[in-house]
Amino acid sequence: MVNPPVLPPVDQNTLNNNDPLYLASSDHPAMVLTNTPFNGNNFLGWSRNVKMALGAKLKLGFIDACELWKEIAERNGQSNDALIYQLERELSKITQGNLSIAAFFNKLKRCWDELQNLNGLPVCNCGKMLECTCAMYEKFLERDSHLKLIQFLMKLNDEYESVRSQFLSMDPLPNVNKAYYTVQQIEKQNRYKQWFMGILQVAHNKV
Repeated sequence: MVNPPVLPPVDQNTLNNNDPLYLASSDHPAMVLTNTPFNGNNFLGWSRNVKMALGAKLKLGFIDACELWKEIAERNGQSNDALIYQLERELSKITQGNLSIAAFFNKLKRCWDELQNLNGLPVCNCGKMLECTCAMYEKFLERDSHLKLIQFLMKLNDEYESVRSQFLSMDPLPNVNKAYYTVQQIEKQNRYKQWFMGILQVAHNKV
């Protein structure tokens, strides 16, 4: 029987910070990779958080080819098409309702981010992308931004109809983050007006 070769211990002092075997002072067995524990139903979000945490430490390669990781993914992961269907269905039902602008936008963004993670960006396999002079990739991102803007505006409450019309009349259209910031500022102004009118009403009643 041939014994497997014994690898020499790794000298941390000789490793570069970019070496996957390098261990920082914060790397230890008790380190928490994600604040979202795996509960059997949240594999997609949990796995993404774990991969992001390990990727930031250049340690992703230690798990993404591991048989255990593949087994977990096969057992708990759903097909992309089924997840995309669920997310698109959830996205179609989201409206502002009684939510604040921030809470409403966060619900939209969670669906957008999950869909982006599942769909990804188109990948050029012919090698012609480097020769492209028509900015196709930028156009794709612009179209994606416009779609998110339309979804955000159409799901706002009717009290924002005027600002919605203003945005849609702009050429070019603003990105969704700018629209979110503007609408949030209007929301704060409206709340301040309501608070001020309440103060005036109380003062009037005391006269």
